[in-house]
Amino acid sequence: MEKNIKVVFVAAVSEAIKYRRENSKADEGEVIRHILRNFKGDEDFKRGIIAAVSRFLYYRDRDSLTEKQAIARIVKESDDILGGLQQEEEK
Repeated sequence: MEKNIKVVFVAAVSEAIKYRRENSKADEGEVIRHILRNFKGDEDFKRGIIAAVSRFLYYRDRDSLTEKQAIARIVKESDDILGGLQQEEEK
């Protein structure tokens, strides 16, 4: 499952990159709504995508990382993203 979720996160982030290039003025909410229309899954799946894309946009926009650096960071942090979602479920 871990490899699968990393692939999904990278696919979602890649879609965010593509959408942002085509719609440079799109805000985070618009980018996420676009991505969620293209990815089907349960609520946990969608929350994971939202978390990964939000982090990517943060790293890209505020930390000034390159796309490649930001994607690598998302992959590296995928366990943290999933752990955060699991902790949220336990509340």
